[in-house]
Amino acid sequence: MLAIALAQRRFPPIDVKVPTEPVLVAPAFTAAVGQPYVRLLLSISALAAVCGLLIEFQFYLAASAYAGGDAARTVLFANVYIGLNLAALALQVFVAPRLQAVIGLPRSLLVLPAAIVGLAPVALGLASGTMHAVLRLTEGGLKSSFHRSSWEQAYLPIGAGCRTEARLLVDGVGTRLAEGIGAALLYLALPRATLDPGSWPGTGGLTYALLLASVLWLVLTLRARPYLEQGATDVAHGDPAAALARMPDSCPIVATLGPRV
Repeated sequence: MLAIALAQRRFPPIDVKVPTEPVLVAPAFTAAVGQPYVRLLLSISALAAVCGLLIEFQFYLAASAYAGGDAARTVLFANVYIGLNLAALALQVFVAPRLQAVIGLPRSLLVLPAAIVGLAPVALGLASGTMHAVLRLTEGGLKSSFHRSSWEQAYLPIGAGCRTEARLLVDGVGTRLAEGIGAALLYLALPRATLDPGSWPGTGGLTYALLLASVLWLVLTLRARPYLEQGATDVAHGDPAAALARMPDSCPIVATLGPRV
């Protein structure tokens, strides 16, 4: 609250002309759905939501079987989430800006799914609560600090005329539907009595599903690279390499694009 109050005092609100026409109109939704890049972002967002759901569920499942009683489980949850937030803060402040400036936006979007693809087989082989905690820390830390800022910039190649509608479809409708469908499938597929780690659809089967979803997420993100490069070409007037290097910093993009953003 104090930070918000100080920010509002330093940067007072400005008068903005309120549009008389509705902002979200049907033609803009149709234009957004009709773009292959928007449909690609919708698929990526859905897969990311499913991966996050599977990782969190497996962590909770492993924590519920943790020996030591409620007190030990409380300490486990506290340590994991304190570590998650500290790791996210350190990555956000010290690592993410420098790394994004070096590798650019397309490769930045590959970091989180690549990390999950690399850790999922280890979690499958070890099948331990510690490994699920590491997977949860990695996914949560990278998502909060590194992936989210890159994901926001993935909307830049979409035309300004339907960018708001595209974001609503992808981050609103698509993510929520994917999480809801994933939760329903977990409820229907998992056995009620026991969860054998070595049998489908036990925790081993969930890790296979996580690996499949994360690989598809990685592949679709690679397919999005041409659209991101084209958007960067438009920003840099024919020099996509320079634009991709600076896309993590939105200030030069806003200054370059002007009213288009």
